[in-house]
Amino acid sequence: LANANDLAFVSQACQTFENAGAEIALVELKATLDQRLVRNRSGSRLREKPSKRDVEQSEKYLLSLENSAHQLNSNGPLPLPYRHMLLDNTHLSVAEAANAIITELGLPRSVA
Repeated sequence: LANANDLAFVSQACQTFENAGAEIALVELKATLDQRLVRNRSGSRLREKPSKRDVEQSEKYLLSLENSAHQLNSNGPLPLPYRHMLLDNTHLSVAEAANAIITELGLPRSVA
């Protein structure tokens, strides 16, 4: 959140939930570029994220981020007063990543 506008947006969003009595925890997911490119073409991502359906444009955008000054991950503490978890999910399935988050944050597990 090196960009002041990004920081203000996240801070405001957190404050909205905090004002409603929610406990805030920020979870940051990190993956290698190669893995992000693979996931970018997955059926579930294309189904759930309309902005990713133009795969060529989406990949061009991902590659441009890698080659720009834009910082994709914090690589350290965030300038916000909330719990922060940075999870490298490069080699994790969705279920494994969810389990790691649930465990780290001490969240209750739902029974399916």
